[in-house]
Amino acid sequence: MAAQNWSSRFPSNTLVITCPGGLEKPLRTELDRGGYDVVRTVSGAVHIRGGAEEMIRANLELRTAGRVLVPVAWGRAANADQLYRLARSYRWGDLIRPTATIAVNVTAFPGSPGDARFCALRIKDGVVDVQRTACGRRSSVDRKRPDYRIVAHFDDDRVTLSLDGSGRPLHERGYRREAGEAPLRENLAAGLLMLAGWDGRRALLDPFCGSGTIAIEAAMIALDRAPGSVGRSYAFEKWPWIDREEVSAIRELVTSETTAGAGAVPVVAADIDAEITALARRNAERAGVADAITFVTQDFFTTTPADVPPGSIVTNPPFGERLDIGDPAGLYRRIAGSAGDEYSDWDVNVLVPESIRRDDARPGAHVYNGGIACTLARL
Repeated sequence: MAAQNWSSRFPSNTLVITCPGGLEKPLRTELDRGGYDVVRTVSGAVHIRGGAEEMIRANLELRTAGRVLVPVAWGRAANADQLYRLARSYRWGDLIRPTATIAVNVTAFPGSPGDARFCALRIKDGVVDVQRTACGRRSSVDRKRPDYRIVAHFDDDRVTLSLDGSGRPLHERGYRREAGEAPLRENLAAGLLMLAGWDGRRALLDPFCGSGTIAIEAAMIALDRAPGSVGRSYAFEKWPWIDREEVSAIRELVTSETTAGAGAVPVVAADIDAEITALARRNAERAGVADAITFVTQDFFTTTPADVPPGSIVTNPPFGERLDIGDPAGLYRRIAGSAGDEYSDWDVNVLVPESIRRDDARPGAHVYNGGIACTLARL
């Protein structure tokens, strides 16, 4: 199938790239640098113009993205009947074969025509009724691994129905098969590095490395390796109207791009627990970047990294929102004290829950870590 034919079958000329709250600016920066045609930025997402090629590229190369959505139908839905009619307004029979499985995801809000489960049911009814009329058959529902996941986004009484081109969230790169308690999501780790102003040219230290996510994402940035290079599947690969040869060509282009000489900058993952640093190393090996990271077992408060020039610290200490460490505010004060003494030549950036009072930090970016409001404090 010629590229122009399969591209012309793509059901939209716009895409919605979602991201964790607070990462809209880094995502917009990524899109601008990648040459995407940005339309607008909203809370938790950036809208771009694009079709099949842009959807595939975005899934493979964007570090801060959460999902890539393909809007196909939108309209007003102030009640259940309107929501059903909106779902019936699109020609699903031309897009989704009855032999394919589907699922509907809805995030309900106050004022929506029902709770999330009820709204998803009405949308599903509209979709399968269109299929039954067009094809005489309908898709079955598979909530865990559907061939097509339909996402409904409500904005007051306006609803947009989109196809999820990603499948599993994009923060699931595929390298972190082991994780410590309360792990940091991969796209948030990449976003913190960008918000901290780290560009892969200075040393990077994470002294509370946990699963190694920040250091691994830093090494991938320094090596100019796309997140999709780790190897994982995407929802669009199941869509029969996406040409497999074109997917392979775009994947090869995106995942083979590297910068000569990149990766020479020191990236250090440290933790006081040797088992934790060993776990981080195994994750880095699966990501293919272990050789670009130095793993150190040491106490942040008593030992500085040897033979590493001052650079940036970006870290997510265990402050106790999800781990019980006793005195999170006391831990923060100790980190701030070390930042001013042993690490005075470093640019120190610490992810801190907003519930912890901070009087000595410069204004920092506000982000959400697993639903917890946080600040990337600059000490």
